[in-house]
Amino acid sequence: MPIEPLLLEVADVLSTSLDLDTTLRRVSEVVRKVIDYEIFAILLLNEKNQELRFRFQVGYPPEFAERRIKVGEGVTGRAAQLRQAVLVDDVTAERSGGIGRTARQQEPRDRGHRPGGPGAGLFYRRT
Repeated sequence: MPIEPLLLEVADVLSTSLDLDTTLRRVSEVVRKVIDYEIFAILLLNEKNQELRFRFQVGYPPEFAERRIKVGEGVTGRAAQLRQAVLVDDVTAERSGGIGRTARQQEPRDRGHRPGGPGAGLFYRRT
């Protein structure tokens, strides 16, 4: 799917519901059309504390809802710090902590990691 139709579909999703949980679920469904992810999360940034927290997730253990990641910590925190996508060929090779540790525990395979947006979005897929 080209990027423009995807962005239009996401804009449509954002404008059709006032319920945040419904909106985030629908955004994850739109993203799945483009990236056949196994694990997906949207994290929100608390600028005051410089922490990311899970707001929506697919495929992560329930305890991740309480997890906080410092900006700059691991791949996820680094992406938030740089405010741009960070691509990692092999999350298992990352030594900086963060989400990669859990990815290694769940299934040690190479994954693409693409955070970005108002918080960060994580997509892991087999390559």
